[in-house]
Amino acid sequence: MDFDDALRVAAVSAMVALRNATDRDWARFRLPCRLRGCGFRSCADVRHAAWLGSVCQAFPRFVPFTVDEEEFVGFSRVCGALFPEEAFSCSGEEAGYEPLFGLVPYGDWIQDSWEWARREAGWLVGEEDELGRPESGVLACAAKAMGLKVDKEVLPGGMQLRITIEIEHRRHAVLNREFLALNAGDVRRVAWLNVDSFSSQWVSSWMAEGPLSNMEFEYISGTYMGLPLPMFESFDGQKFWAAGREYTMDKYGHSLMAANLRGGSWLVRHDAFLRALRDAMAVCGVKVELEPQGLFRSCLSTPELRCAFSDLQSSRRGNIVPDAAIAIAFDDGGAVKPCLVEVKIFNVCHSWYPAVRDCTERKSGVHRREVQVLREYDRKARDMDTSLARWEQGRRAELGGGGVGVSAGPSVGGALGGSAVSAGVRSVGRESAGDVGGSQGGERGEAGASERGVGGRSRRRRGADGPISRRLRELGPIHPVCAGAFGEMSNFVNTLVEVAAEVGAEEKWRKMRCNDHKHCKAILLPMLKRLLGMAALVGNARCAVARLGVFDISGGCFGDRPRASAPVRRLRDAALDHFGCRRAVWAT
Repeated sequence: MDFDDALRVAAVSAMVALRNATDRDWARFRLPCRLRGCGFRSCADVRHAAWLGSVCQAFPRFVPFTVDEEEFVGFSRVCGALFPEEAFSCSGEEAGYEPLFGLVPYGDWIQDSWEWARREAGWLVGEEDELGRPESGVLACAAKAMGLKVDKEVLPGGMQLRITIEIEHRRHAVLNREFLALNAGDVRRVAWLNVDSFSSQWVSSWMAEGPLSNMEFEYISGTYMGLPLPMFESFDGQKFWAAGREYTMDKYGHSLMAANLRGGSWLVRHDAFLRALRDAMAVCGVKVELEPQGLFRSCLSTPELRCAFSDLQSSRRGNIVPDAAIAIAFDDGGAVKPCLVEVKIFNVCHSWYPAVRDCTERKSGVHRREVQVLREYDRKARDMDTSLARWEQGRRAELGGGGVGVSAGPSVGGALGGSAVSAGVRSVGRESAGDVGGSQGGERGEAGASERGVGGRSRRRRGADGPISRRLRELGPIHPVCAGAFGEMSNFVNTLVEVAAEVGAEEKWRKMRCNDHKHCKAILLPMLKRLLGMAALVGNARCAVARLGVFDISGGCFGDRPRASAPVRRLRDAALDHFGCRRAVWAT
């Protein structure tokens, strides 16, 4: 058994989802993380690039050479006698390696390895190939001129790295074509299109918040590859109910994660990621306030109106408070001001990951969720303005003697589905309550957003701006921090970590004993990505494992309420992990 086979066996032992992997999946597994792979390169492939890199590094030193106007004697006079003086000079006309071909055995090895690398990088394909040939690269020339006349500023690194990069980019292009040719609903295609640099943090990251269980690691690695998970195979096809709706269990766990189950596992995942965001910003000295209060109360004129606003805020649906305010300046030299962010973590469903055959957009799920967050806040602000305007109208009617006072709960909370406003000073006339009563239930659309005068005509349309909408524009846009089912992040998160790393580098590069702030930023940026990426991935995995607690251990009934209490489930899982049979129990 060679090293590649041993590595493959070890990978299957750690990532049990790979036991049914196809050749396409293994080809993706061999790609580096930056190309949506797992970074386990094949030694059989790397050997050619390593051999050619060593040749390009050693043979030019056999003859006398000059570096920065300093002359050096050749390494070997005997070997150097084979080459002309200007053989390896960038300005020389004679090829450097041609004297070796046919003279020594490794001359043929050089030619064979170079031809193999050119073929793998797509330089030997015909015109009928869809991908075509590369436009440029170190493999464009023949073997006799390899590594010569290469601009090191444009192509940094040694020949081994450059050859490997060209080959991997070609294989990535081939895999991209094959994955896009799959069925639109194929999970492997969806995973390929949506994973990013945050999704692959599990490959090389060490856990900071406790160890990962076998099932959690299985969920993270299998979901990243888009493969069926053995932990769900025994429940595939079973029916279960959640929130009055019937679901069918699948072998990827998507229906389990999308179901509205009891227990608040989704809230635990959300809050854990929010704390990780705060801790990541604290590493760079950026202050974060979670759920900032008082952003909108100051724009309301009277204490009674502010009390009504507070009662509306108690409604989960009507809550307009963002998840965090980050004190950071996105412009160079700009003032530091609060940046309001809203954290959204979502699962695989047709709303965010629709099965569209011609969809080739990268990270389409987080893009759709970003747009929806902005629409939600705009709608909440306008609905809040409408509800507060109704409360003011009812209050004026009451003070003017316009009817017998009733509880203001329906009038204020009706449009948003919120809780009732307490009795006392917040009461309205019967006419106002009657107007709002028609907007409850299924009539929360235009009828619930307008106030009707004589003859049923609307005197205030839904789009009218109020104090909450104006205040929202003054505070600036709400920046969505979206984490998808595959651990991918919205584009704003990339911008945020870049700016935070720059701020932290300017402040801490001396304390961290770095050469300059650029060196410090190169250290902080991967650290921030690792913290946020692992927080999203671990949160998804622990949410899935916690939801599996609704199953009976024998794989029997599946209901809306867990069959065992949380301490009992934790004790059972710990025992199964201890004896090494947890995966076998769930997969049989």
